[in-house]
Amino acid sequence: MKLRLEIVCKEDTFVLNFDSDTEDINIFCNKNQVPIKQMKEDDSIDIKVNEAEVNIETQLSKESSKTSNKSEESIVNEKTQSYKELESKETSDKSLNLREISMQCSDYKEFIRKVVKKIGLGKNEELLDAIMNVAVEQSVCNSEKVIIWNDISPILFDKFECLNTRKNMISREIKLKWNIKFMNLIHLVIQYSKAIIASKELAIQKEESKNEEIDEEQGEIAEKEKNSLKRVRMQFMPEIPFFEEVLGGIDKTQKIQDRIYPILEAMGIEKVPQKKEIFDVINNAIRKKDIKAYMEIIPLEERMDTSEFINKFISKYSKNLIIESVFFIKELQKVLINENEIE
Repeated sequence: MKLRLEIVCKEDTFVLNFDSDTEDINIFCNKNQVPIKQMKEDDSIDIKVNEAEVNIETQLSKESSKTSNKSEESIVNEKTQSYKELESKETSDKSLNLREISMQCSDYKEFIRKVVKKIGLGKNEELLDAIMNVAVEQSVCNSEKVIIWNDISPILFDKFECLNTRKNMISREIKLKWNIKFMNLIHLVIQYSKAIIASKELAIQKEESKNEEIDEEQGEIAEKEKNSLKRVRMQFMPEIPFFEEVLGGIDKTQKIQDRIYPILEAMGIEKVPQKKEIFDVINNAIRKKDIKAYMEIIPLEERMDTSEFINKFISKYSKNLIIESVFFIKELQKVLINENEIE
């Protein structure tokens, strides 16, 4: 930008020229066009004409930045508008009932759909829905930034034709219909959407915490059940906790042989070469009313193998205790056999 100032005196005319691009000031005498002085920003010059002093001061910075400041101020004002200022727009919020809508939604996308539906823009509803979703996503990614239109438009530019024109149409219709500025509405939607997101995350955390507590309680219950298994102790037998738990866990609805084998397995029958003979002796004897009579008619070797098996197990827990096989089988019969099963 260039400016020209003429000072007309009795004899001469002085011309002052300055150029905002170069920030130079030149003063000429009109008679000979010879520059009197070259000046820079913030210089001043005194010219004496007929003993009258004329003072000329220049401040180029004001002139050169005047145009740019205007556009910068508008951008800064838009970017620095705080959420507290938005909260003062309660009249519009109440008319749209955004808070009420948000309380009905568990997902911010659902909230946006309902808001767009309530605003009612016909063919432009899809665009407004997209604008609001992008605004929320951008705000979540940049939590401290106040979202402006220039943050949203580049993302949607290739997806919607005549984006800016349609956005302006939407702005005018929203202002006319709901008396709220377009970006103020977007910021309110962002606020409520973030509240929904935070509420959902809190609910998930509570659910996970609750599930952890349930798992912990179930684990404690299982541990207690494990530690409190029914234990049955046979008469004449020493205290053998694991063996008593096996006796206590027997299901008397099973077949007799299926009840007997877990007991003998716990006693270590799998390691005995005569396991089949020993199992047959006990399996047959335990069904008899007179066990002693049955034991007397079986081969001596089988009786001895059975007795040795029983007392070898008992000796691990009581070295001085010896139990006759007949008494052992009788006590086992009381635990495993129902009265109607005894022959």
